[in-house]
Amino acid sequence: MLPLTSLLLTSPFPSVSVDAEVVLKAMGVDGVFDSDPRSNSQARLLPLLSHRDVTLQQLEVMDPTAITLCHKKRLPVVVFNLTTPGNIVRALSGEPVETLMP
Repeated sequence: MLPLTSLLLTSPFPSVSVDAEVVLKAMGVDGVFDSDPRSNSQARLLPLLSHRDVTLQQLEVMDPTAITLCHKKRLPVVVFNLTTPGNIVRALSGEPVETLMP
């Protein structure tokens, strides 16, 4: 890990350095929500949103610097639940999973 960074920040750096086509963000929840679904039962899943939406709505899916890097490099981010059986295969094969930031 880079000094003074978090995993939320460093995740897109390897993707950019190897010219990846997408960043896969595995989490313990079903994608990106408008608020924390673990503490708010009314939280809404956001299946499609832009990098700009994440920044403007201050959604805590990734560090703002990471979101900006993905946006500048035109690198889509797929956010999915790591604990759902089959989700890794679905994400790798391009099937729709919880949230896409094109």
